[in-house]
Amino acid sequence: MKKVITIGLLAFSTCVVAQDWKTYQNTDFSFEAQLPSEYTETANDSDETSVRQVKCNFNDHSFFVTLTRYNSPITDPDKVSLAGQVIASTLREDDELITAGDWVVSGKTGKQAVIYSRSNAFYVDRRVVIVNDNVYSFITILGNNNVDTLTKPFFEKVSIR
Repeated sequence: MKKVITIGLLAFSTCVVAQDWKTYQNTDFSFEAQLPSEYTETANDSDETSVRQVKCNFNDHSFFVTLTRYNSPITDPDKVSLAGQVIASTLREDDELITAGDWVVSGKTGKQAVIYSRSNAFYVDRRVVIVNDNVYSFITILGNNNVDTLTKPFFEKVSIR
């Protein structure tokens, strides 16, 4: 069975300094991440998808991780198109692209874009990696320019097998 996995992480605030990171692991999706505090997980399955949503609150930050497996096959041209669409969908008319390029996680190369939303006054760090028939998409949204400082611990602790 071919699958697509979408993972979204949202973080709102000015500073994250977690003392005890909590491990979230999902063997069905071959995924592991560290979250800054306790989290909850919900499941929603249908004929078309299998979805796992993880929510974690820390100080005034909210983290959301969504894992979605689509039960229909994805061809190689679809993968290339999907990766481009995921990154492009983050950009809005009044946004400023800060950086864009390759991103490596667990030895796999994907794409990254950091965008500043002028209308909402926040930064978005969007990352996508395709592994076999899986698409992993990560999003962090921050109200200040500490994108590297605030997202680095999360992204360093992500593991895709």
